Amino acid sequence: KIVSRAKIVDNFAVAYADDDMENIRVVSSQAADDLLSVGGVFASFVIYRIDSETIGISARSYGKTNVQVIMEKMGGGGHLTMAACQIKVDDKEEAEYMLMSIIKKLRKKGILK
Repeated sequence: KIVSRAKIVDNFAVAYADDDMENIRVVSSQAADDLLSVGGVFASFVIYRIDSETIGISARSYGKTNVQVIMEKMGGGGHLTMAACQIKVDDKEEAEYMLMSIIKKLRKKGILK
């Protein structure tokens, strides 16, 4: 369900998980993995609600894009191909806006392609 609703923006897949899904962290990371199989996707991000004040983002790549750098800019961490963050924002759309803004800045600096 998460994968089917993803949108592709400049070789990045972004999707939202429903708030009422069980095992949301596991499901979101699996969906991020699955999104890498979509043609032309360099990195994937699944945005999900952790609690009333916190949004999580699960990020994956095959190595062409360093998702660790992106998640670190959002206060998280991980590795080149698997990373995540938790941020205190009101909604998933705000988290997506922050994510895309960071990606745009990193591309402008030449850190991401």
